[in-house]
Amino acid sequence: MKKLTTEEFIQRAKEIHGDKYDYSRVEYKSSLAKIEIGCPEHGYFWQKASEHLRGCGCPKCIPTAQLTIEKFIEKTRKVHGDKYNYSISIYVNCKSKIWIICNKCGHKFEQMAGSHLNGSGCPYCAKIKDLLSREEFIEKAKKVHGNYYDYSKVIYNGVRNHITIICPKHGLFRQHAGSHLQGNECPECKREKQFLTTEEFIKRAQEVHGDKYNYSLVIYKSARDYVNIICPRHGVFRQRAYIHLNGSGCIKCVKASKRSKGEKELFEYINSIYSRKIIKNSRNQLDNQLELDIYLPELKLAFEYNGDYWHKLHEDRNPGYHENKRNQCIERGITLIEIWESKWKKNKDQIKLLIQEEIKKAESN
Repeated sequence: MKKLTTEEFIQRAKEIHGDKYDYSRVEYKSSLAKIEIGCPEHGYFWQKASEHLRGCGCPKCIPTAQLTIEKFIEKTRKVHGDKYNYSISIYVNCKSKIWIICNKCGHKFEQMAGSHLNGSGCPYCAKIKDLLSREEFIEKAKKVHGNYYDYSKVIYNGVRNHITIICPKHGLFRQHAGSHLQGNECPECKREKQFLTTEEFIKRAQEVHGDKYNYSLVIYKSARDYVNIICPRHGVFRQRAYIHLNGSGCIKCVKASKRSKGEKELFEYINSIYSRKIIKNSRNQLDNQLELDIYLPELKLAFEYNGDYWHKLHEDRNPGYHENKRNQCIERGITLIEIWESKWKKNKDQIKLLIQEEIKKAESN
């Protein structure tokens, strides 16, 4: 997919900022590269191209407060819905901090405006979210490690505290709950796996997975190193050796078999109100095989359903994956609407209205 030219960037910048800035010195290279922009009041300044297309402007300007805060709130609604109250917010620019009130917990917190637009939210709710119930912890642990470990001895008091886990081979061991959710395994198993040969690794992998995968590309170095495995359906994927031996397999197979009820509902709803072409799980619009869950090509409008668990897992394994996707959508003029699993479950009717508005807006452009 072709990247923006300097002329195309300037055109899109003017669609957002009008004729406020001078772009005569702009040399566009990529969304993350800085460009030189002229402010009629404060002179030239440097800014990342992606930040400018998100609405950030001259850092020395203080725009008309009412107009700016309205535009800011309009953008945040697309990201966070009605989760937050902005009645005490004073917006200066995307790098300045603003005060926000969380409608869920009632806390007032301060956050950088640009970070908030990129998906950051209430830190108090985030802390509460860390306090999983024992059952929720075990459920998440099994998503990472499969059914390999016995969690009957677990007393869960937060991700920073130790828990007792039973390894079927080496018995009891203690480990930080958060470390276990990040993929850390039984230390004795880990030590044993450090000294496997490639042939021994393949033999153990086949004892776990049978003939499901092709291991012809595997070069085994250590338990925590990645190995290349071939899935007959989705091709080559990379996975830490010990995670594969613990029962994990092709992530795309897992996602395909566990397409959430919410994602199916979202697609069915969009399909019911929009009669033109819809592409599911499109990989042809962005570079590096980045996937768009639901794409309306005639409107250049995309919808991303973010499962709370899978989104974090993908980001942990591929840092910057989601930010890269957002930046590429901006470059290509694609409007990306991100819908979180938890919000869809709680505010389904409200999100449906938002989807209708986005489709109508795109059709009128």
